[in-house]
Amino acid sequence: MSASTTTHGATTHEAADGWQSRAGEYAERGSEMVAECGEAIESQIRSKPLAAVLIAGGVGFLLGWFWTRRS
Repeated sequence: MSASTTTHGATTHEAADGWQSRAGEYAERGSEMVAECGEAIESQIRSKPLAAVLIAGGVGFLLGWFWTRRS
């Protein structure tokens, strides 16, 4: 194997390691954002429980209505 092939192989391996590291960082940031959104939603539900129940009921009604219309 030539030195050029070995160098390209090492460079490719380093690039793959870099992408893997970045992907891990993005996944971690994404899970943090999801957790923050969940906390915000929970806070809204606790502060306005009636509105939350009515919204959930409305969404359930619409999903049921769309589901039965497709059948």
